[in-house]
Amino acid sequence: MVDPNACIAWRLFHLNWIPIAAMGGVLLLGVALCGFSIEPVAFAIPTAIAVALGLTAYVYGFANANAADPKLIFPLGTISQLLLVATIMGPLTYVAGTANWPLQDHALLAIDRALGMDPELIARYVNDHSWLAELLKRGYGLIKWPLLGIPIVLTLTSRFLRLQLFVLRSAWHSS
Repeated sequence: MVDPNACIAWRLFHLNWIPIAAMGGVLLLGVALCGFSIEPVAFAIPTAIAVALGLTAYVYGFANANAADPKLIFPLGTISQLLLVATIMGPLTYVAGTANWPLQDHALLAIDRALGMDPELIARYVNDHSWLAELLKRGYGLIKWPLLGIPIVLTLTSRFLRLQLFVLRSAWHSS
């Protein structure tokens, strides 16, 4: 890669593996200490896809050195990293739940009320209007699409450094 921004992004791509590996280590430790088990197929398939995408990005990047096209390397590598974050994060929430920290429902309710919102009234309204519940359910189902769309858009616009910062932020905020 000859583009200086792409070279910086490539270095950050390497560093982005650190929080992902940390999340994986915490998950392994948590599974071992808390007595959890992970469904092998459900965990192995996305992990294998992520590894294949990541290896493809690395092999292509190293094989072509300065001639490597960042528009091929970064979407493959980024989707690999984001897929691993999502794959690790799910079971990690169960491990975090075993920490038995106090719930913060009362603090969150106080914030809602300070903002003038009544969660019970809102829930009752949504439950009484099935069309609204269905609309919100469909909207919630769209959450996953930005994880695919953002890397594509940032790659197509050659914003490789911004793309790697997105991955870094996703990994740190997930752990």
